[in-house]
Amino acid sequence: MYLLKTEYGFKDTRELVSGSTDIAYSMVMDESGNTYVTGSSGLNTLDYATVSYGSDGTDRWGPNIRYHSTNGGSAANWIELDQQYFNVVYVTGFSQDVSYKNYVTIAYRTSDGGTNWIHPNYRTYSSPYGDSYGTMVKSDDYSNVYVTGYSTGNGTGYDYVTIMYNSSGQQQWSAKIQRERKWK
Repeated sequence: MYLLKTEYGFKDTRELVSGSTDIAYSMVMDESGNTYVTGSSGLNTLDYATVSYGSDGTDRWGPNIRYHSTNGGSAANWIELDQQYFNVVYVTGFSQDVSYKNYVTIAYRTSDGGTNWIHPNYRTYSSPYGDSYGTMVKSDDYSNVYVTGYSTGNGTGYDYVTIMYNSSGQQQWSAKIQRERKWK
């Protein structure tokens, strides 16, 4: 993963080098100028990889923080800074299960990259009909977390799925929008 910082004509590059494939998908910055980058990293299979850089480009968390799927690849698609206290970043994406890909959402502390919560069983949404992908995460002023993405439906192709969690990571509700496909 590369982070390019441009300020007053000065360019500085920080590179995550793992000796493998490193892909950055999303980035957010806090009011102190710290940057949080998430994506995927791995050699044979990809894992979530999340890093934090200080305003001066120094690595704040040490080795990149990984979420590893035991059954296949994972990719973090989006990162969001907590909108109330700015002390947590939320990351969502997908992880390979035995049969399908599932939403996975993780809350990391901004101070040290430690895990605040991961939904039990390391997945937040799973469809019995096929793959599910978390594509975006947002938080509100009460540190509630909203994750959206898409999931294989029962004969309906991909369907929207949105989930709300409270600040402790407990699911409050989920909603699915599916439409029957009619071809004329």
